[in-house]
This record gives sequence, C-alpha cells and structure tokens, in this order.
Amino acid sequence: KPGHPYLQRKGLEFGALPEGIAQIGGDIVVPLYDVHGQIWNRQSISPTGEKRFLPGRKRECFFEIHGDGRNVYLVEGLATGLSVQQATGATVVVCFDCGNLRPVASALASRYAGRMVIAADNDRKTQGNPGVRSAAAISEEMEIPFVTPPFSDGEDGSDWNDYAPLHGIEAAADEIGR
Repeated sequence: KPGHPYLQRKGLEFGALPEGIAQIGGDIVVPLYDVHGQIWNRQSISPTGEKRFLPGRKRECFFEIHGDGRNVYLVEGLATGLSVQQATGATVVVCFDCGNLRPVASALASRYAGRMVIAADNDRKTQGNPGVRSAAAISEEMEIPFVTPPFSDGEDGSDWNDYAPLHGIEAAADEIGR
C-alpha cells in the first residue's frame, strides 16, 4: 500500500518493503526472528513513527533484509536498514536498538563471520552518543568494523536514513563502503 505517512517522512516507499513486513490497520508491522527463524515478537510502527513491541522477547532477535551477502550490515532501525540496503545492495540486519546490536552480532557471528559491519547511528546530539559508543565497544570486543554517517555541524540527523536524503544515496553508499 503506497503512501504510509511514516515511510513518506523517511523518504521510503511502501513498495520497497521486504517480504515479511506488512501493514495492519495504520501500522507497519515488522516480525522479530531468532537465528533459527522462529518469530518471537513484532514491532509496530504507527503513521506518526511511534514504535511499539508486544510483550515478549526482543534480545537476540532481528529482521533480515536480504541482499547480495558480500557484507552484512547491522543497523538499529527499519528506516535505516532500508536506506543502507538501497545504498549498498547488501544484506541488512535490523536489530531494533543499539542495546540489541551486541546480542544479535553474537547470535549471527558464526553465520556471517568476517562479513558483518555495523552501520551505526551517530547520536551526536544525545548525551554519550549511544549509537557510536555501542558500535565502538562491539568493534573492539568482536572485531566487527563500524561506520557512522559523517554529518557536518549544522546538519540535523543521526542515522543513514537521515544522511542519504541530505547527501544522496550514492554518497551514502560511498561512506558506508569505506
């Protein structure tokens, strides 16, 4: 269904959503899978962008957007994941927040050994920059590289979905692929 307000604000089209994501009522619904393919939860995203989970498991659960598989990018949110996949053509794993990046990276370590990269949020306007802090810790501990969008001081935004419209999808692809 074209024209979901959340996706429009994020510069994305509903037709571009991967298989497995649906719209129920006014919400976009994203299933959360474990490494064995079992669904444990779902995230619903309202037209205004409010994100909610059902009671239940989120830790180590993710949604995978299939791509060419050369690199596998771990991201926090769906819009970021769709932008990274559009820019790179790569497989993208949506972890739903920075606190779930490490559990998902650990769960997928053997499946994607040597191919994972964290496409981290750059929460530079949030105290402690949790996106970069989390990615840096995982990078050091698990030897998984990470990339963050290089915003200029006057630019708004924190993730690759914010970076792509400001600089173009090709510039995002160049930065992510470095």
